[in-house]
Amino acid sequence: MRAACRPRRLAFALALATLPLSATIELPHGLGSIWSKWPWNGPPPPPPSPRSFSSALPSLAESMPWKLLALLLLGSLLYAVYAPRLLPTPPPLDNATLLQLFERGFLPVIAYPAVDEEAGNGIKRVFVAEYEGCVELTIVFWDEDRPTPLLALLYDLLRYPLFGRWEDVESILIWKDKSNQPARVHFPGTYSGDATWHVQAPQHLKKTLPYKAFENFRQSDDTPMASQSRSAPIPRQLGPVSRPPIIIWCNTWNHAFSERNTNSGMPLVFRHPMPTMTCTRYHVCRGSRAEVDARFCGLLKSFVETVPSSVRAQLGKRLL
Repeated sequence: MRAACRPRRLAFALALATLPLSATIELPHGLGSIWSKWPWNGPPPPPPSPRSFSSALPSLAESMPWKLLALLLLGSLLYAVYAPRLLPTPPPLDNATLLQLFERGFLPVIAYPAVDEEAGNGIKRVFVAEYEGCVELTIVFWDEDRPTPLLALLYDLLRYPLFGRWEDVESILIWKDKSNQPARVHFPGTYSGDATWHVQAPQHLKKTLPYKAFENFRQSDDTPMASQSRSAPIPRQLGPVSRPPIIIWCNTWNHAFSERNTNSGMPLVFRHPMPTMTCTRYHVCRGSRAEVDARFCGLLKSFVETVPSSVRAQLGKRLL
């Protein structure tokens, strides 16, 4: 996967390396004043004196190779940043593995405001990697949009060159106890705190919570919902499960999570890992956060370090 990124990164590096050539390229006076502020250009040159077209032909011919080279490298830069990636999508988990993870309590129900689903920003895919010490969940959303449309557009234009994607990628670690049962849930910069959906700049917080702090997805479908902050029921056709899944609430537009719902007045969507009649299913594939990041070719992977080396050393041997 990483090999597919190297030509684009090389082209991007070459384009950056040619920035000093701007001193030899004749630019409009407005742009030239901007380029002259770079340290390698020295003091700004005086405005060019008016010349006839015939007298300008020799200088134009001399500078044409540099201009052509600069245009080619600029095209390489745009290709490096905006060219689509055609990496194959990993196949979904087989039903036996999916059911085993679900029965053990490592695949939660994810709930978030319905307005996010209606805007086309819902869950695209969930990647799972199991280690001896924990299960790593990487949730990929189709997009993330700020509450203000203009800011959402500018945010997309900024994120694509930075991350090489419009998708939003978030991580959750579910740590095991000595009996390989879920014990703690760690949010590595993906915890929402008390933030709600309408907060313009929600923070990326870190938090580790006991597994028991999360509400269980209720198994009886005849219990009325007390409010929008409560969960939807598991349909009867699923039958009894040994461990009801927990609910992880996505409370903010940038998809930060919590053990409780902070948007009690908003309609909610519940995404379930198993096929049901009352909930939309999310698709589960095999993959770690590092493998998901390798599918995209941006300048950065994330604003926060999702799985630092100190945490990765505690994961143990990879099992799935």
